[in-house]
Amino acid sequence: MKKTILLQVRVSEEIVKELDRLIELGIFRSRSEAVAESLRKLLLEYSRLATEEEFVITLYLLGKLKKDLGPSDVVEVNVDEARKNLRKFFGTDEVEKVLRKVRGESL
Repeated sequence: MKKTILLQVRVSEEIVKELDRLIELGIFRSRSEAVAESLRKLLLEYSRLATEEEFVITLYLLGKLKKDLGPSDVVEVNVDEARKNLRKFFGTDEVEKVLRKVRGESL
């Protein structure tokens, strides 16, 4: 049997109510099972970030990038691949539209 570790988290009442509703519906047997399954799915989703570009975009959108590039930093980019990833992630490769989406502005 796999070793398990107790992980305590605090969540809002609304989340607990939703968890309890899913348990009542028989989707999960317990809150622990629901939280563990949610964490597994979250980790799986992050592992699916196939390219570095997608990972960087996601981190940027989540506000988790730790360092901005400086003027002397050199970055090599495959333009065709980057445009493909922009279209896949944002639905467009037009820079102005991408920036507006990243900033949360309407198109």
